Amino acid sequence: MCSPCPPQTVLIFLALVTSLLQNIVHRLNHKREVERVQKFILLARKAAWGPKLVKNEAPRKVRVNIAGNPYIDGEEQEYVQGRMIDMLVQGNDVYLVSTPLPKPPTAARPTAAGQVLCMRGIVIISGVRTN
Repeated sequence: MCSPCPPQTVLIFLALVTSLLQNIVHRLNHKREVERVQKFILLARKAAWGPKLVKNEAPRKVRVNIAGNPYIDGEEQEYVQGRMIDMLVQGNDVYLVSTPLPKPPTAARPTAAGQVLCMRGIVIISGVRTN
């Protein structure tokens, strides 16, 4: 007859299966996020260079719609934009232009990430050179 598995074997098996599933989910999320960022880069280049993507070396600041479609709201027919971000296109490089963080209250200290974001102002999204 077959003896039952010891509890340690079952726990090890469950840990391995859980790790494998987590790894698969991380890979799928990473792939989706990379495609999303590449879409924003393409939209920024189209806004800066035009629909034919004629490359221009001069830096150009553009606004890219990242979520929601613009629409007209209410009786006053007010134009409401989707969520927009500012991007800077310079040559093949595309940068995300950050807005300065609001100054924290005097009792709170800003985090290190907040300080870096305020000092730099621009974060590289894509520095890949394409020919």
